[in-house]
Amino acid sequence: MRRICFALALLATMAAAGSAMAEELGGEGQFAVSADASVSFNHRLGDFKHDEFVLRPALDYFVIDGLSIGASVTLGYAKVGDADTTIYGIGPRVGYAFTITDQVAFWPKVGLEYLHMSVDYEGISGSSSSTDLFIFAPFTFAPVDHFFMGIGPHFNLHLSEGSNDYLGISSTVGGYW
Repeated sequence: MRRICFALALLATMAAAGSAMAEELGGEGQFAVSADASVSFNHRLGDFKHDEFVLRPALDYFVIDGLSIGASVTLGYAKVGDADTTIYGIGPRVGYAFTITDQVAFWPKVGLEYLHMSVDYEGISGSSSSTDLFIFAPFTFAPVDHFFMGIGPHFNLHLSEGSNDYLGISSTVGGYW
């Protein structure tokens, strides 16, 4: 309990110390460049191991205070059992940054993306594609002007048949001006 109180006090002190200097994320006319990332290490009992790394660089523009429109590119790698999978994708997204303090915001985003996956299993190759609906809802912290980092839940709903949906935690880091 003391650790939680200490962490909250530290966060409040950092927010108060920088509030006089930090420009809020999400102002009308701002651009934000970010790299959202997720890493997962899964092992299903009696089945296979599934390790995955996904990086999603993005560019967003705030058309009015809080409301962003943008696009992201998806780059990823997964190892499922003995199969290696490379993932590429692109798609639009929309979000809304709810300002909590000058430095803290809740910036959920939803988008569609077209993904192409190439699989190599013991010398046999194949590929497939899918369309996904994704939601990423990070809390962001901007310790100084024009820089933010954040973490929050993500959810991918595969709209194509035969694919799995994913729920996890992702991080983000970026800049805005």
